[in-house]
Amino acid sequence: MEVKNNCRFSIAVGRSRLDNVWHNEETTWSQFLDRISNSISTGETAEQYAHLPKSKKGSLKDIGGYVGAVLTDGIRQKAHVKAKTLITLDMDNAPDDYMYVINKVLHGCGFCIHSTHSHTHDHPRMRIVIPITREVTPDEYIAMARKLADKIGMAFFDLTTFAPERLMFWPSHPRDVEPVFYLNDAPILNPDTVLAEYDDWRDSTQWPMGKTELEVPRQYQRSMGGMDPTDKPGWVGAFCRCYDIPHAIETYLSGIYDQFKNRVDRYTFVQGSSAGGLHVFNNGKLAYSFHATDPTSQMCCNAFDLVRIHLFGSLDTDPKGRQGSQAPSYKAMVENVCLRDSAVKYEMARMQRTKPPEPVKDLDFDDSLITDRPTEKAEDKETSKKDAWIGKLAMTKGGKIIKNVRNLQIIFSNDRNLKGCIAYDIFSNRLVKTRKMIWDKTEPESDAWTDTDDSCLRNYLDNRYDLQVRAILDDVLRQEAHDHEFHPVRDWFRQLPPWDGVKRVERIFIDYLGADDSEYAKALARLLCRAVVARIFHPGCKWDYVIVLSGGQGIGKSTLLRKLGGKWFSDSLTTFEGKDAIEQLQGRTIIEVGEMQAASKSDAAAMKAFISRQVDKVRLPYEHRSSEFPRQCVLVATSNDKAFLKDTTGNRRFLPVDVAQSKLIPLNKSVFDMKDEDIRQIWAEAYADFKANYKSEQSLCLPENVEKTALEMQEAHMEGLEMKDQIEAFLELPVPENWKNYDITARREWVSSHLGDDLQPGMTYVEKISDIPHSVRLIERNRICTLEILCELFGKDKDRIMGFERKNVMSIMGQIPGWKWNRKKLFKLKLYGPQRCFVKDDLDEYSLLS
Repeated sequence: MEVKNNCRFSIAVGRSRLDNVWHNEETTWSQFLDRISNSISTGETAEQYAHLPKSKKGSLKDIGGYVGAVLTDGIRQKAHVKAKTLITLDMDNAPDDYMYVINKVLHGCGFCIHSTHSHTHDHPRMRIVIPITREVTPDEYIAMARKLADKIGMAFFDLTTFAPERLMFWPSHPRDVEPVFYLNDAPILNPDTVLAEYDDWRDSTQWPMGKTELEVPRQYQRSMGGMDPTDKPGWVGAFCRCYDIPHAIETYLSGIYDQFKNRVDRYTFVQGSSAGGLHVFNNGKLAYSFHATDPTSQMCCNAFDLVRIHLFGSLDTDPKGRQGSQAPSYKAMVENVCLRDSAVKYEMARMQRTKPPEPVKDLDFDDSLITDRPTEKAEDKETSKKDAWIGKLAMTKGGKIIKNVRNLQIIFSNDRNLKGCIAYDIFSNRLVKTRKMIWDKTEPESDAWTDTDDSCLRNYLDNRYDLQVRAILDDVLRQEAHDHEFHPVRDWFRQLPPWDGVKRVERIFIDYLGADDSEYAKALARLLCRAVVARIFHPGCKWDYVIVLSGGQGIGKSTLLRKLGGKWFSDSLTTFEGKDAIEQLQGRTIIEVGEMQAASKSDAAAMKAFISRQVDKVRLPYEHRSSEFPRQCVLVATSNDKAFLKDTTGNRRFLPVDVAQSKLIPLNKSVFDMKDEDIRQIWAEAYADFKANYKSEQSLCLPENVEKTALEMQEAHMEGLEMKDQIEAFLELPVPENWKNYDITARREWVSSHLGDDLQPGMTYVEKISDIPHSVRLIERNRICTLEILCELFGKDKDRIMGFERKNVMSIMGQIPGWKWNRKKLFKLKLYGPQRCFVKDDLDEYSLLS
């Protein structure tokens, strides 16, 4: 096309809007006019076009296009606009007299007008193309375009038309629309003439604005329905609740934007040539940039998008690529910013609960961090410091907390509903709660960590952190507990008040239970208390005694032990054998063997082994391996019976203390009135004694000066003592020399009639046989079997005698001087058959009685 006013310039052209690379080419104004004056019909009608979706419209009119600019590397992005060579203005709201309106302003310079694809006669839509005498910067372009648009009428123009990187399709039209083309062949416009109309064109606050640009940008309202960015889900909302625009710029974009003239609503893009072009709206929640070279130019951005586009927008190079949360820049923003920002991660975690929240007063999350006003600066946000730990949690790119051991450890160490809530009691060897848990409706009766607590904890983690961690929770829970292990009894002893110097320990059996005021009773009291303390501070130390309090019922034997042991006392030991016995020892300082119940049910060997054991080895329920448990308790027995010791070989372990036989006997002090202060002073004295006198396990041995008394006390409490006296008298009773002919009835009659009489061997005894008197000489026994004793002395039926009864008799016979067990010979006894017997020690020949 021939023109009088021609010029040469460059444009970037592409075959489609989806091209990744555009080609810069040089042309002239006349050549350019040849191309845009020739509008192409696309075949559809205007009505058909009007009803197409936006994507279809874009495809239909995409016959290639141009950008009136030189693009670096052929990339059509703001940052790659090197220079603008044409002014292109889209008049989407053209008035009916648009030709007059345009010519009135631009008549002195060259320009052309052509219709766009959406143009109809009733709704004209035009594009103005103005050549310029020199290339201009993107910021110069915006200032010029806005000034010219304002002169024509800002309301007529699409406000996105000022974007320097905007592409323009080559003209096309529906088949039933007459395209418009108009040329004003006048001198080429000098950019400096337009820029000179500003006081300072670089000050973007002087640029003309559209009405909607003075409010929240229209495109944001249209695309998001006016949604507040702080209400958005996911990472975007989380970031925007933590950062408003000024805070985001200060934290992440401080080298990209500078505050403009101390205005809180204006920032300057540092790399641009204009100033104050970033406008902040809506109390700091949104920003809109008018800087031409700003990557966010002509975009309404929340804080997330502002940071995302500046830091990672260059990753979105494919026009047909994934958008939204699938865009490369979005993923990079999440991975490199959100997942490394503790405040954002905290906010994301707070919002990740998938179930209805509990009342705010119970929540671990600090809602004071979330406000409707612009976010405070980090240094002013003191409340966020205590929640900074959330930033240590590893999260997925989708914002979910990762289910791993490390995250659980962080939660247990910081969540104020869980921090320090569980510990390992190394005294009782169990997990315990250190306080009332958030799920406990009432104060728990026990501090034990239960299966119910496991369930509630899993529910808590699910509700609070959206974590389902059954598989790893137990391991983390155990480690957390062991990291906070403690010994409650040691702590209790260490916190006792100082001993006041008054001796109380040695008199506890004397004053409270009525024991004789003897050195023996004092020594055993001191020994017991020292043993309790020693086994707490030196678990497994040697202590193989059982002190036995023998006395009347109801005098307070068990009460004294219960008060001394406090919450670590137990009277539940029912056996000396098996796993049950070991489990019953855990978590106790003093264990009462009530009425010698466990001792009576256990055989002597098991009982002796149990009492002497220093370390118990057992696999507790729910454990995979056996564990060793050094003894931390002492056993104390009580009995209302005087005779309670059975096996003489194990009696050294039992140390009897005789106490009051009736509760009517007056005592120095009442155990039932024993005060806590008395108990604390007793143990304060025992603790002081332990520290001063416990040098080794020898410190827990029975003092030599009371060993004889201990033996006498043990003999006095033997279960067979009364039987022994009867058996000794039975052995000393002479029998008729024809004793072998007596049947069992006659023998029992002889014993019952003469036991205790002053009969001597060699005496003559007159008995009647068939009413005829006969003289019979008496002889002494020189051998005896257990059946003879049981049947003739105690009247037992030989066919119903139990093995333990024979064993008891043998044990007693072993204690009687002058008799020994003969293992070599079987004696043939008329009433009892072949039997092994006890024989007299001094017997040279056996005088066999049948």
